[in-house]
Amino acid sequence: MDREGKRLESHYFLAGKNKFLRPIESDTRFYADVLIRGDRRPYSVEISVFKQIKQRATSGVGRFETVDTDERLAELIRKRIVEQLSKRREDLNIIDDFRVF
Repeated sequence: MDREGKRLESHYFLAGKNKFLRPIESDTRFYADVLIRGDRRPYSVEISVFKQIKQRATSGVGRFETVDTDERLAELIRKRIVEQLSKRREDLNIIDDFRVF
């Protein structure tokens, strides 16, 4: 656990209709940095979603660079996480067992 709370970083993804997709051979991808604070409900959830674009090198091999953030996607993911965290769970250790995607 991070000193500030539970910090998670998602896998790379693309935003599709109502679901997230793997960015296979895509020149654009996103990832989310999630911070969940608090050890009991209601949790405080902070999310940043970063957009990366592949920059082509002269050798033909590209690398991804972060070019922007996406507040709309961040809010969508935050709502989904808060909804899941607010559900009653038998396991009181939900934060440590939580999977973002």
